[in-house]
Amino acid sequence: MSERVVAALDRAKHDYVYREWLLQATPQELTRQGLKLGQQAVLLSNLLLTIPFSPENLPDWDVHYGHAFPWMDLRTQVIPWTPFEIPLQQAKIALITTAGIYRCGEKPFDTQDEEYGDPSYRLIPVETSSQALYVKHHLALVQPGTNGDTNHLLPLRAVRQLRDEGIIGELASEHYSFMGYIPSTSPLLEQTAPEVAMLLRAEQVDAVILTPA
Repeated sequence: MSERVVAALDRAKHDYVYREWLLQATPQELTRQGLKLGQQAVLLSNLLLTIPFSPENLPDWDVHYGHAFPWMDLRTQVIPWTPFEIPLQQAKIALITTAGIYRCGEKPFDTQDEEYGDPSYRLIPVETSSQALYVKHHLALVQPGTNGDTNHLLPLRAVRQLRDEGIIGELASEHYSFMGYIPSTSPLLEQTAPEVAMLLRAEQVDAVILTPA
């Protein structure tokens, strides 16, 4: 996340008038403050997640920012559907998170590119402790919990318990983490998502649980 967006969020925490102005400002007004359209969308997303709001108060994202990310309109694409026919007690399960989780010593996700985002992914071995994982996400509110616990973002501890209790059959040896801010979806759709699909297929995974962030 850019320094300009972080500075605006920090000021909005303590300045109610400024926060209300940000929420009511037009894209043109925010542009005059030096915020690109992608930065505006990130800023407003963070603000709206920190305050009580009604659905009718949400901005019309398509009207305000749709032209900033023309490649995001996937409404004409067919969504494939695959019935889940294997008994859960016999199924091999993998987790995919979009919380920007990575292991200690790995390269963090890139949160500075408001226009394109980061379509890369990280491999998380199944027995990895949540305390050995870190979070780097474009949305500042996506953070570890108490004492650095990341189980709410990538519930490895929970699915290991389900495996041990026989509720699910097996767990994949590796699980996958993306950083969910990817406005330019072509690299994701054409490269990294197919790569992960091939890895899942190679391990004969039957189903994936997605934990979005």
